[in-house]
Amino acid sequence: MYMLYVPHLIINDPELIRLIMVKDFNYFQDRGLYFNKELDPLSAHLFLLPGEEWKHLRSKLSPTFTSGKIKQFFPLMEKIGENLSKELNNRIQKSNTVEIKDLMGRFTTDVIASIAFGFECNSLQNPDTEFRLYGKKSFDINPFIISSAMFCSKVLDILKVPFIPKDVAYFFNTVFTDVINQRRNNHLVRKDFLNLLIQLMVHGEVEEDEESKNPQKKQQSEKNTDTISMSTACAQSFVFFAAGFETSSSTTTYCLHELAQNLEIQEKLRKEINNTLRSRTTLTYEDVQAMSYLDKVVSETLRKHPIVPILNRVCLKDYQIPNSSFCIRKGMKIIIPILGLQNDSNFYPNPEEFKPERFDSDQVAKRHAFTYLPFGEGPRICIGKRFGLLQVKVALIKILKDFKITICEKTEIPLKPTKRDFLIMPENDVFLGVEKLI
Repeated sequence: MYMLYVPHLIINDPELIRLIMVKDFNYFQDRGLYFNKELDPLSAHLFLLPGEEWKHLRSKLSPTFTSGKIKQFFPLMEKIGENLSKELNNRIQKSNTVEIKDLMGRFTTDVIASIAFGFECNSLQNPDTEFRLYGKKSFDINPFIISSAMFCSKVLDILKVPFIPKDVAYFFNTVFTDVINQRRNNHLVRKDFLNLLIQLMVHGEVEEDEESKNPQKKQQSEKNTDTISMSTACAQSFVFFAAGFETSSSTTTYCLHELAQNLEIQEKLRKEINNTLRSRTTLTYEDVQAMSYLDKVVSETLRKHPIVPILNRVCLKDYQIPNSSFCIRKGMKIIIPILGLQNDSNFYPNPEEFKPERFDSDQVAKRHAFTYLPFGEGPRICIGKRFGLLQVKVALIKILKDFKITICEKTEIPLKPTKRDFLIMPENDVFLGVEKLI
């Protein structure tokens, strides 16, 4: 497939995808997407960086996303989940028809502003907060710039076009720097992602989780104690926000839209939530992990509606495809079509049907693992996968525990995807019926 003048090879064979993403990863470790450290410092983040820069930063950041660290963040997320439930309750006092898309966007904005920037923005109560406005603006990018960044990045290099709008970059840089300075000057410590970035800026490594302390591992990690700069730390905080806010809010929106059309699935999920929580009102990290049907419901949502429709790679040296005469030449751009794979009836019969049982262990065992890739796979798998899933699950638990979700006369079926963005998210407002359970 050609994008402007650039040829791309589309790979849709699951076994070849496995070779590219895992076994022969060294041939394909770069995404080949646009970034420019000088012109656009916020673009120098883990998702875009190539080669040794990516490898070095990944090894620094991996310890910040262990289950132990995410467990530390959980009370902040749970508190915002309670705010979501209260806001939904306030909404239905006025009308049982609720616009869900914006509400989910405000929930994920509050969660990530709190955890990645140490900043309580309360957009659930105040939709016009600056953090929410600039968060939305960071995704409102000219489609030509998005296409060029994805498929022919040299165009943006030649034109010296920043990918992130200047006012958005200025806002996030300012908030990040102000919060860092405030914490340093007042010796404040808060258990969030920002605190882990401060540890990397000061010590070059993060403190180990109590349960994973290992003297041998510690000895190995001492080689990687060079610190990261303020600019690098800010770029990671920004990508945490950008990657976690829209993806998680759209996933939750799509999931609620599916559950509104499949009330028996919704009821089965609500039973699991109630059986796990019993009469407790406060949710724990362990509660979320115990809900196996919830995991299947979210997995099926991501199967049917992957927010990232394709994965990009670039071939770094000539690669002979095993058992074939075909050679992928150095410099060739690769596209792995996640949306196509996950909606292929050869792998998922009746792919338009919403069926969480596809993720029963026996069903998963029958399929090639590389037919399901909403977070990517291999060494470049999404570093925030655990966090993103947790965010979606907390929102669903808080809503379904107390409210029944239904379709209403304003519900659009199916949801039209936006044409302005690379990500798959609803184009229009998403209206659903919401009623309080007694």
